[in-house]
This record gives sequence, structure tokens and C-alpha cells, in this order.
Amino acid sequence: MGSQGRKEWDRIFGTSLEESARAVVQAMDGCYEVAGYSRAAYSDDPLTADNPTRLTLLAKFGANGTLE
Repeated sequence: MGSQGRKEWDRIFGTSLEESARAVVQAMDGCYEVAGYSRAAYSDDPLTADNPTRLTLLAKFGANGTLE
């Protein structure tokens, strides 16, 4: 959202499993930093194939929404 409350950009990332952004902050350089989690299951890994595990997600996006 811009200073006027209008959407500036949006992006969709992820898998068919659950993802969640828990915190979003705008850095001093105008970029956005996102922290959250993603669930992942790997069919070739017997530990996660039937029981997806939560992975920490940290991402930084440029002011125009590009993944940095």
C-alpha cells in the first residue's frame, strides 16, 4: 500500500500447501521485508511426505515488487 492507501503491487508465490506472512515492514531503502512460514512436503523424503513440515520464510521485495 502506498501512503494514500492504494495498492501499489501484488505478487503470488508459493505451493499448493499453506503459506503465511506474519510480518511485513518497509525498509529505509523502500524495499519490503517479509517474514513468515511455508509448509513443505517432499515426496522422496519419508519424514515429510505424509506430514508436511513448516519452513521459515524470509523474503525481500523491491519497491516495485520484484523479489530481491
